[in-house]
Amino acid sequence: MVSFFLTGDFKQLGPVIRSPVALEFGLGMSLMERIVNEIGLDHSRVFTLLDTYRAHPSILKLYNKPVYADVLKCCSPMTSRDMEKWPECPCDSANHPHPVIFHHCDGEESRGEQSPSWENLTESKTVKMYLMKLLEYGVKPTDIGIISPYHKQCQRLRFMCLGEGVDVEVGTTELFQGREKRVIIISTVRSRQQDQVQNDLKFSLGFLGNYKRTNVALSRARSMLIVVGNMSLLSNDATWSTVIKLVSSMKGMRGQSFKMQRPKYGQGSEWGQQRSELPSEGYDGVVDRPWRDHS
Repeated sequence: MVSFFLTGDFKQLGPVIRSPVALEFGLGMSLMERIVNEIGLDHSRVFTLLDTYRAHPSILKLYNKPVYADVLKCCSPMTSRDMEKWPECPCDSANHPHPVIFHHCDGEESRGEQSPSWENLTESKTVKMYLMKLLEYGVKPTDIGIISPYHKQCQRLRFMCLGEGVDVEVGTTELFQGREKRVIIISTVRSRQQDQVQNDLKFSLGFLGNYKRTNVALSRARSMLIVVGNMSLLSNDATWSTVIKLVSSMKGMRGQSFKMQRPKYGQGSEWGQQRSELPSEGYDGVVDRPWRDHS
């Protein structure tokens, strides 16, 4: 008799599939996710580890609520609170610190004719502003990670860091999966050209409609999370809409005012069996099922 164990989190990024044939036969979904979806989370052979030891409670809340239906328990050490004294750290109306900043940036993205990848100069300038403030406060460059879902933007941000003589790690969400940093800065890039969103979904780029990539990006930070992007565009996504509302309640919004949109992309545990406006081909994952069945 052969026994085997599967460990991991199928609420994070799964396999990257480029073959249309593989996609057609469902290989975009990991074996673990397929098994759990078939037998259910309450099966005696499924064990869920709910204690988490990484992030500040306010950071944990951003992905615990929309992705895990608030079942995760914060057991993080006091070191996760070491950015609460940073002058830029937001405080709510009760003066409780929340090391989460969402900076609305209505910049214009661009790309080459032969590439589906995007870059955003305005966002890179805002990222630089926060990076310099962090370094001035005494945060080590090795304790900072910069994430963007687009290779073009990662390239621009690397050049920016090199120009400042700062050795900060910059990479895509996939590069940071399974890792963590004291401080994470995220540049979401996409802003004005909303007619190109379907192409992003087709090529599995960006955050819209992909809650797993969003979950990975938001859950890399231990002590401080900074997101720079067009919050109005991001609010079109069900997961991001919930996250933005949570950050707003923490008084963590920065930048100009913006208008929230009605979510029309993506799916998370709060939305039950709600359907997503996702393409039938080229998508890495993943129409989700609820984390827990509350019926």
